[in-house]
Amino acid sequence: MPKKKTPTDYRLYIHLPIRAYKDPRLQQHRQALFVLAALCSYTDFRGICWPNQATLAKDLNVSRQAVTRYIRKLINWKYVKYARKEFKGQKGNCYFIIYDPKTTESMARKNVSLVKHEIPTQEQETAKETMNKISTGSKVINRSPQVKETSTLHNTKGKATSDVADRETSDVARNVSYNVNNNIRDNKLNRLLMMYMKNCIMEVYGKDFQYNQKQEDEAARMIDQGLEVNKETYEKMKAALLWFRKKEPMKDAPGHINFFKSFLLGQNTAPMDVKTMVKRMINRKKL
Repeated sequence: MPKKKTPTDYRLYIHLPIRAYKDPRLQQHRQALFVLAALCSYTDFRGICWPNQATLAKDLNVSRQAVTRYIRKLINWKYVKYARKEFKGQKGNCYFIIYDPKTTESMARKNVSLVKHEIPTQEQETAKETMNKISTGSKVINRSPQVKETSTLHNTKGKATSDVADRETSDVARNVSYNVNNNIRDNKLNRLLMMYMKNCIMEVYGKDFQYNQKQEDEAARMIDQGLEVNKETYEKMKAALLWFRKKEPMKDAPGHINFFKSFLLGQNTAPMDVKTMVKRMINRKKL
């Protein structure tokens, strides 16, 4: 029976907390530092990951018991904590890497950091004066994030909010309003197209991708122009990313759905691999 082909690992770098390599405890227990690095290699931009311990053990060439032991140490030393599940029915543990002790898991999921709100007192006073000058004589309520820290983190009902909404939240929570004439099926298709992009980037670049309502609207326009969202669409998007990665190895993953527009709508030929491109250039020179 032929051996199962090992999937290609496209990850290039690891985001490791700076305080980790300076920590005498991790200098003494270097295997714990390796486990932390392995966890960090699977994190998304929020610092959340969910690799199983068998995968970590294989990456580090150690036993699963060793991985479990060092994860416990990292939890005790406040480098890692157990996080809530990313999706329904998820098996195994989900981890949150504590890069900044001031940033909680909830804040990371909403892309909010306390660092953004630590404003010098002098700037706060200047902001208050500005608000008083532009007031029209009515009672001034400080709603500016520079004046009051909690205004950015809480709405009038005291619930946490963020400029970047979690994709798992409901449409009501993301303030998405729909017209009565909107086609529900098309609305599901544009989200499916964005999920295709999200999954392709994770598969090719090994990183998470968060999209917004504007990108969903652009996906809907592509569908209105005749794009069919199916398995073939996913394969085309993946091929386009693989082509771009070989062409621009130093660049990050494309961040907008419009990158795929020409390939998916037939306005451009299918991306070629590097070898095919070189062969065509050589043949042109011979002619």
